[in-house]
Amino acid sequence: MTDSIPGAIELLVGLLALAAFVAIVARPLRLPYTVGLVVAGLAVGVVAGAAGFPRIDVSPDIVLLVLLPGLVFEAAYRLRIVELRKWAIGLVVLAVPGVLISAAVVAVILSVATGLRFDLAFIVGAMVSATDPAAVVATFKRLRVPTSLSTLVDGESLLNDGTALVLFAIALSAVAAPVSPGGAIVTFAGTVAISLGIGLVTGYVAAFAMGTVEDHLVELTISVVLAYGSYILADQFGLSGVIATVTAAVVLGNVGPGRTMSTTGEDAIDTVWEFVA
Repeated sequence: MTDSIPGAIELLVGLLALAAFVAIVARPLRLPYTVGLVVAGLAVGVVAGAAGFPRIDVSPDIVLLVLLPGLVFEAAYRLRIVELRKWAIGLVVLAVPGVLISAAVVAVILSVATGLRFDLAFIVGAMVSATDPAAVVATFKRLRVPTSLSTLVDGESLLNDGTALVLFAIALSAVAAPVSPGGAIVTFAGTVAISLGIGLVTGYVAAFAMGTVEDHLVELTISVVLAYGSYILADQFGLSGVIATVTAAVVLGNVGPGRTMSTTGEDAIDTVWEFVA
């Protein structure tokens, strides 16, 4: 295990250097940074494969427990409840029925085209139904589109991640032990509601804790604990860590800045989390 640590550090430094290089090159080309990263990643994969470099396996745990909480926390922290309220109905329609319909359409097409059992095809549908608008959001920032449109796309992308993961878990369980439509609906609603509750409670607790200190490093530490702690807590109970983390981040982002956070703490959280994302 210890022998692999230097190699992992070298890989991380190399990837960060490549990311910085892509950012520098993408700017004069007017290419969205995220699109540049995708192109660079594909190029590295082709070159590494042709050169015979050893394959690097990425564990699902790294994606779900390390990368995902940080990404959704940073994005949700910047959402404002005032804007979310204006688009609440649209967000819910797109992120819940929209994702469900997308998963069902994919399942039907896949089942008809390949003969795959519908329940297995629905699992695939749940996997691909949540779209990632990273390139779209990057383009929005460059074009300075209305805040309302950016909020709608950002908010929907965060909520649809949680919806899709819950659908995936229910679909996977249904393959092993068939469940009625009513039971699936109750499970879905209960999972979402309790996950929201965990996010609300942990978000307010973190905001209160920040109000008791005047040290930006401690406040930053509390935000890290909140991002990953809310996710892990919900996940331990078989709930949606994404929904819990998104909710906690929205609470902290609207309650903390200018109220319970110090000015230096607010700046530190903005800067560090933007870098992490």
